[in-house]
Formats: sequence, structure tokens, C-alpha cells
Amino acid sequence: MIFSARKRINQVRSFVLKFLNNHAEPIAEFDLRKRNETRVRINTVVILIPFQHSRAQVAKMFSGFTKDWSTTGVSVILSEPRGVDQVIVGVRFEAEIHYILAKAVHLSPIGPGFYQLGLRFLEMLHVADFPELADLVF
Repeated sequence: MIFSARKRINQVRSFVLKFLNNHAEPIAEFDLRKRNETRVRINTVVILIPFQHSRAQVAKMFSGFTKDWSTTGVSVILSEPRGVDQVIVGVRFEAEIHYILAKAVHLSPIGPGFYQLGLRFLEMLHVADFPELADLVF
């Protein structure tokens, strides 16, 4: 079980490293063996789909704007507070939408009407396993 969880996390980290390297200057601080990673400011629109009872709640989908990325998580700026435990993060990369299951770790007000949602990545999701994600566009 532990091996399986580690493999899922490594798949997320591998994808996010490719995404970050494509959008930012090469960063020496990104080392998968480090415990506390530096975050990189990359601002992009993402879709967030609440994930409850092992199902994507597509009807409750909303969008956000990323603030900081690391291989273990992302912070997303929202225009209203959204209380979620787990969400699917949809990010456009190389002409496709990639989906990452994430756990909310905090929701904090950051200014007039905006909130920061901190997410910790759990695993990559594949459209074959969640066909309701296949037709999403943004």
C-alpha cells in the first residue's frame, strides 16, 4: 500500500516538474529528495472540480488562478470562499487538460473579496477512469 501511494505521488511530481520547467526558468531548488521545496510563481487559470464519494462533481466545477506551484502542491486564488476537502485540479498543458487529485490544506482570506486555497497533490487522474472529465474544455 505504501509503495502504491509513493508511486502515485511520484507520477504527480513528474508531471508538475515538466509543467514548471516549461513555464519557468530552470530551478536548481527543485530536488525530489528535499523536504521543503521552494515555490515558483506561475500564474495560470485552472479548473477545480469538487471530488466527493470517489466521484467528480462536474456540476459544481469552478475556476481559479494559480499563485504558487511546487511539486507537492499549488495555491489558487479564488473570488469567493469554496469549502472543499478534495478537488480535481484541471491544468492545460501541451494542448491537453491534465487532472490532479488534491487535498485542501487551507482556505485563507487575502484581501478585498479574494481567498487563497492551498492544495496538496495526491495523484494524477486519467480520463479513462473518469469519463465525465473527457468533454471538459477551458
